[in-house]
Amino acid sequence: MVLGITAQLSICRNLLEIAQLCFLFLVLDNPKYSYKKNIFYYIFFILFHTLVGTIWVSVDSESYSKYCTISIVIWATLFFYALSENTLFQVIYNICLQTFVLLFGIYISVSLAYVCCNGNPWIDILFRILYFIVVFYAYYRALRKTYRELANTFKINWAVLALIAFLGDVLVIYSGMYPTHVMARSLQEQILFIGICTILFATHIVMLQMMFTMLKENLIREELKYTAMNNAFLEKEFSEIQKSIWTSKRIRHDSRHHNLMIAEYAKKGDIDGLLQYLSEQEQEIENNAFKVYCENRTINSIFTAYVEKATMAGVAISIDAKVGNDINIRDIDLTAILGNVLDNAIHGCQDSGKPVTKIDVSLYIKCKKLAIIVKNTCNDDIHFEQGIPKSKHKEGIGIQSIIRSVNIYHGDIDFKCENNLFLCRILIEV
Repeated sequence: MVLGITAQLSICRNLLEIAQLCFLFLVLDNPKYSYKKNIFYYIFFILFHTLVGTIWVSVDSESYSKYCTISIVIWATLFFYALSENTLFQVIYNICLQTFVLLFGIYISVSLAYVCCNGNPWIDILFRILYFIVVFYAYYRALRKTYRELANTFKINWAVLALIAFLGDVLVIYSGMYPTHVMARSLQEQILFIGICTILFATHIVMLQMMFTMLKENLIREELKYTAMNNAFLEKEFSEIQKSIWTSKRIRHDSRHHNLMIAEYAKKGDIDGLLQYLSEQEQEIENNAFKVYCENRTINSIFTAYVEKATMAGVAISIDAKVGNDINIRDIDLTAILGNVLDNAIHGCQDSGKPVTKIDVSLYIKCKKLAIIVKNTCNDDIHFEQGIPKSKHKEGIGIQSIIRSVNIYHGDIDFKCENNLFLCRILIEV
């Protein structure tokens, strides 16, 4: 057998195994705390488990070889879940995936050391280090972004995936340990076992790739939807501009009649009548003039559409926007963010049951960041899960789309609800 039971070998193996599990998990995870805090907690966990594992293998190597993996999975699940922003089932799937990768690497390294170097334990450790480096690089370069995007935005049944991954790990552990350790079996049985592990690992990769392909298709459909929304907003704005131009032409055409009326009031000395007439004329011009809420063309077109929508819903809306066209945010993403925020605000006002409802919108740029602050009337049945607002009956409309679009620009978003006012604050680098 390759496995040595000296103190040095035990420490090296335990340190490598738990470090690999922690770092590969962390590459795919969405951490809850800051970088420094996570590193501190994970180093503590690595050292603690290395110490426990070393003592265990020194006292009872047989029970260690049988139960160490399931022990690591249990402790890691509790510890990692406390440090992760992901759901429990996402954490379990991630741990099971890394456990499988860890077991696969151990069997490969032990086999290579046994076949190539007569079971030299230090060659086994060298192969484990090389395996860890290769897997870590592949994760970081090819899988990290994909997996995090799946975890953040893709609606899949993570409970089923976690169960499948867990049962796969149990199958690998059982078939590798019973009736005898796989390394004590014939070469053909070892090759068969490694082949099965390879197929299972390839199944994980193919499954993740298929989900990523589905995610990209969903994103394309979503972009097409927001492109259509943006075009509709622009058409609405263009219609308002045409209406304003037509009104201006009509007023200019009727200016001779207006002048005659003004002259008539002046001749009669009817100052009150003259002032009333001028006031009515000014009000007509103001009512029919094209309103500019913001210098940014896309943002202004969104406001033009949603002000009308809010007004029709009986919701008062005030806008204070100071944003130009020189921002590095795509029109599609502006539409996804601002359109969904305003849509949610109008729905929140309508569902509040309050006789008077309002929306206050503020947009400005400070320190090269676009700040979007929207406050609206709401009811008190909104609760939060991991900082994300959720209704008692359904998930908030467009919330996930807003978060996804903000994350594209590595922005920050937070929600708050107090005193029947819902607050959404967004910061995006421009």
